[in-house]
Amino acid sequence: MPENVQCTKCGYLAMRNLVTRELVEVEVGVRGGGELPEGPSVPSNDQSDFLLQRAPRVYDLPPICFKLVPEFCEETEEWEQTGTHDYFMELIEKQRSCDQWCQWHQGLSPKEHSDMQLTDELLRRQETFQSDQARLADERHAESMAVATKAATIATKAATNAAWIGVGGALLVAFIAPYLSKTDKKSEPPPPVVNVIVPTQSSITGTTGVAGERPTTDQPADATNPVK
Repeated sequence: MPENVQCTKCGYLAMRNLVTRELVEVEVGVRGGGELPEGPSVPSNDQSDFLLQRAPRVYDLPPICFKLVPEFCEETEEWEQTGTHDYFMELIEKQRSCDQWCQWHQGLSPKEHSDMQLTDELLRRQETFQSDQARLADERHAESMAVATKAATIATKAATNAAWIGVGGALLVAFIAPYLSKTDKKSEPPPPVVNVIVPTQSSITGTTGVAGERPTTDQPADATNPVK
């Protein structure tokens, strides 16, 4: 909330036009010294000499807060009871804390100040929204990158572990293969012994005979004792 601000420097300080009844900008002379402008020249009621006279004033009093700040509205009611110039200046020059205060830009009506402030607020909200969306997009991108990095790390570890397992398996096989081959050889039963009897010539022909002939004795046969 703006603090120590004055209505004389606020764009929402307004006065009502006596003719059009619209809320208009408070002029510099009124803000600086309370000098109310005179009304336009109008024909005199005396029709004989057609003299011109000034309307008493252009704006209705008291001044009005376009945002209807309660504190200011209450103080203007008190001014209506006194109607003094000093109280009028005290009213618009008082230091206040007001959340509706808006910097005055000469030439702009109170409504134009309100439209300008509304546009600025919409722009600020749009910038905040875009900033939030960009921040959320960055956070989502960071989360996606973190997930992808974690997945890549897990995959790399798995591939490394698989490679080490393969190397370890190969080394294990190379280490125990000779031992297994020796064990297999020791556990095999010896081959059976086959005795092959090869016949000799003497077993076929007899001790001295010729093959096909009947063996004879050393003694000749007795004539008286024929061989039976």
